Amino acid sequence: MVSGAVDTLLFARESDKIKNKTQPFIYCRRIEYSQHDPSTAKPVHLVFESKDFIENATGGIKKIYDWSPSKKGLGTTSKINTRGKTSKRRARSQGFEADPLKKKAVELHAMKKAGEHYGSAGYEVEDTSSNHPYDLVCTKSNGKSRRIEVKGTRGLDGEVTVTKNEVESARDATQPTDLFIVHSIDIREEDGKYIASGGEVNLIEDWVPLEADLTPLSYRYRVPRK
Repeated sequence: MVSGAVDTLLFARESDKIKNKTQPFIYCRRIEYSQHDPSTAKPVHLVFESKDFIENATGGIKKIYDWSPSKKGLGTTSKINTRGKTSKRRARSQGFEADPLKKKAVELHAMKKAGEHYGSAGYEVEDTSSNHPYDLVCTKSNGKSRRIEVKGTRGLDGEVTVTKNEVESARDATQPTDLFIVHSIDIREEDGKYIASGGEVNLIEDWVPLEADLTPLSYRYRVPRK
């Protein structure tokens, strides 16, 4: 768990029993190690961060998010003080952005950075995201062009989500494709709007995704007719 070699999943509940009735656990998705107190044992005191935090959560997960030991009159003997700290660690994956407005702000920010990068390199940049399985086509004055797949994330760049069409397009040998990842993007709210800023770029030129690096997330199932 500390090294991140395996995924750690969190199941939590506020109380084990209410009126002698055992309460169910809530699946809170993946968590990532942040720090721990090495002087503790049985149990060891660890601090984790959510890798799949759900904005505007409701129901049981929201209750878990809102819970704190002080609400139950509990204390902690841990020497770790996280009050006022902002962790420098971020999720390694692109993750799931539940708020569509935040997601759009992150995507547009990444697209803008990609356009500026290729524009400064002497390319003419065309946005093709609305009608092609790649986001940009960048063309030099000599007519040579590249397809650009752009990914933006508030986490790190260990994993990003790609579609079947994006993979097939990148494997098309007739035209090279770059994967332009903008990670660690910051986002803030101003006057009711989300503003994305910052971020670091990881550019993979001539990107051809290998089967070993792809993990299927879902399948389309054709239901047989009776």
